Amino acid sequence: MLPSFRKTRVLNADVKNFQDAVAQIFNQILKKQIIDGVILEDLTITSGTPLSIDHGLNTLIRGWIVIRKNASSNIYESASDTPTKTLILNASSNVTISLWVF
Repeated sequence: MLPSFRKTRVLNADVKNFQDAVAQIFNQILKKQIIDGVILEDLTITSGTPLSIDHGLNTLIRGWIVIRKNASSNIYESASDTPTKTLILNASSNVTISLWVF
């Protein structure tokens, strides 16, 4: 989990009001679950062979987004016996991908 915005103690009212406004917006952004994730790079999936990936979040993932791929291929997920640790992906053709997992 990302840390919340920490305000600095100041006497100037304008600076304090600015910090309050920034903190309110920043903390709302940090509450979005998609923000707290990891990038997994250069994962090679061979068509017909599921790829088991240690996602490193140590919790159930909310989702994943392909952020790069080197071929036209459909990527899809299979059920994992250890979903707090692994993500299992399949591809319609051989492909190397990078993911944002959250």
